[in-house]
Amino acid sequence: YNHSFNKDISQSPYLFPFVISVFFVILSCSLMYQGIKLTMPEESDTTKSFDFKSVIVVLVLSVLYYLFLSWHPIPFITIGFVKFTITIANFEIATLLYLFSMLFYLGVRKIPVLLLVPILTPILLSVTFRIMLHVMLP
Repeated sequence: YNHSFNKDISQSPYLFPFVISVFFVILSCSLMYQGIKLTMPEESDTTKSFDFKSVIVVLVLSVLYYLFLSWHPIPFITIGFVKFTITIANFEIATLLYLFSMLFYLGVRKIPVLLLVPILTPILLSVTFRIMLHVMLP
């Protein structure tokens, strides 16, 4: 579709998301720099050190979430109740697994939180975007 759009980049509908993406990347790099700078030990204090293991685990989980969204198509499952239907697909399953694993890794051990947050978040996002706003999710 973008190849058939014969407009200049300044008139393209892809300009705004691109600018926002670049802005978010710059802000993310700035936030990571500030976080690393605050947790790095000073010369006089050798007891504090930055834990790169947690950063690696979060990055690996995030990459696996992205790969699951893009590479593992599962059949759509539609659950209907009276006139309300919800379709469960890649987004819901991937988000449920990602949120559960992240909450567990970050130390949340309360069973209601470990169950309700990963289940309700993708359902509420799906209902909000697919049903109310008619926007497709990945």
